[in-house]
Amino acid sequence: MNEQIDIKAFFDRPVNEVARDLGYFWTTYDNLQENDVGQAKIITARTTDGLGHFRVYRAIAYTDTETKRRFPGSNNDQGRAKDIEDQDPGTILIYPGRNTILTFAKTQESANVWLESFQEANSHGAIIDEKEILRPLHFARRLGIDLEGAKKLIGHLYPFILNHQPSFYLAVGDYKPTTHQLKSLEKQLQQV
Repeated sequence: MNEQIDIKAFFDRPVNEVARDLGYFWTTYDNLQENDVGQAKIITARTTDGLGHFRVYRAIAYTDTETKRRFPGSNNDQGRAKDIEDQDPGTILIYPGRNTILTFAKTQESANVWLESFQEANSHGAIIDEKEILRPLHFARRLGIDLEGAKKLIGHLYPFILNHQPSFYLAVGDYKPTTHQLKSLEKQLQQV
């Protein structure tokens, strides 16, 4: 299977469908104690020590209504709900929190998928240590993301083929890989 994912088509769907297709486990915000098995997509990204591959371990669906209720604006701040709503489907929003980082993938309106945890994978997409769960703060550190003093960071997902499987490439900040760079990376990884 070498067909790439259409980012807009993948994310511009009902949030529960996106959460199911992103996470190894997925749930909804109003039912956090329950987990359903999902499709588990792999995200490839530059890390502090080269290229890294990560499975979305747990994805939590926030509907538009839940997002607006949980992240309302105050005073002159329109809030995260409006911030998320203003992005394109598939945009990754990374917010620093108290001793954590919140990482969201925008779907429709202000609905989003909270990427609650990750697992590290090898270049073939196989999980390295099934017991090791990376929270977003550790994930951000592996990517070399420094959020000190930042209100948020924006990331973009690109279609990517890892070991003949459709996956994503994550670029954070101003870096935007070209199609040629992504194809070159795909070829390098097929030879590993």
